[in-house]
Amino acid sequence: MPLLRARGLTKEFTTTDPPTRVLNGIDLDVDAGEFLAVMGASGAGKSTLLYTLSAMDRPTSGSVSTPSWGGSASRPSPITASPRRRAASSSAPPCAGLWSPTR
Repeated sequence: MPLLRARGLTKEFTTTDPPTRVLNGIDLDVDAGEFLAVMGASGAGKSTLLYTLSAMDRPTSGSVSTPSWGGSASRPSPITASPRRRAASSSAPPCAGLWSPTR
């Protein structure tokens, strides 16, 4: 079971006309003990992906969950408190959150 799961992640910035899509349908599973590298050109969306996976930013669509900790879109884990509060707290890891644009 993955430690972190992302399904259909998209992120659009609507401050431009037309909106700029930075993430386009990302599916990702990260297992415990796995090391990943995020590589790409400047402006490709690397930081946006990491902010979205760590629950510091909401995706336009799609979801991020922590299935191995009991979090899912239909049944959030107890560690999915307010992301702003969690980001300032050292008690929960940054990826302990759950994001779904329907919440």
